[in-house]
Amino acid sequence: MLASNAWLFTVRGPLPHEVTTRVLANDGNLLAQQQSRLEWTRVGGSEECGGPLTTQPITLQLSGRPQ
Repeated sequence: MLASNAWLFTVRGPLPHEVTTRVLANDGNLLAQQQSRLEWTRVGGSEECGGPLTTQPITLQLSGRPQ
């Protein structure tokens, strides 16, 4: 189950090896930014036929906010 401050994304097409996560304030100011490498793991199907993949969660801590 996802926490109330968590998001789940679905990726189609070529899987990225790296993503940039940004958190913006209501006024558009950047609050936090982080580059993360992704390591994909097959969770169904087969290598020959494909199937769903997943990667470890990305955690981005905002300063002054408890996790």
